[in-house]
Amino acid sequence: MQEIWKALPGKGIGNILFGISKKRLVELLDEPDSLDTTDEEGDLCEHYYYDDLDIAFTFSAEEGDHLLVITIGNPECFVSEVLQTGMEMEDALAEIEKLKWEAPDIEEIADDDLIFSYGDTGVDVWFEDGVLTGFQMSPQWKDDDTIAWPI
Repeated sequence: MQEIWKALPGKGIGNILFGISKKRLVELLDEPDSLDTTDEEGDLCEHYYYDDLDIAFTFSAEEGDHLLVITIGNPECFVSEVLQTGMEMEDALAEIEKLKWEAPDIEEIADDDLIFSYGDTGVDVWFEDGVLTGFQMSPQWKDDDTIAWPI
């Protein structure tokens, strides 16, 4: 498995760590296939999409334009070395239990579509029709106001 496909909660994916700059991401992966900007509750965020990787990177203006969120849909990417898209929900939840992540907040977004949010771990896990379809990862926090940047 290539290093880039190993995603570690609170850290990043491969050598792409939370807190890096847009410039550094482009040095590592080249220009994104597309990008857009959104206003997330007053925080201007820029999203870099890499279609072939099925991974997106979000930079937050409020956090100094540092990498704040990684969204993963790629089945070749392993989160915590055991979780990947395409897993049955039952199997994924059994693996998460072994990882000893905290109890999740569960949001139903549609019939049989759920998001399990592990806030302290910094991972949201998306399930559609009982299958793991994606992850959204963010850095961990030292306290309510301070991000524990891994770099």
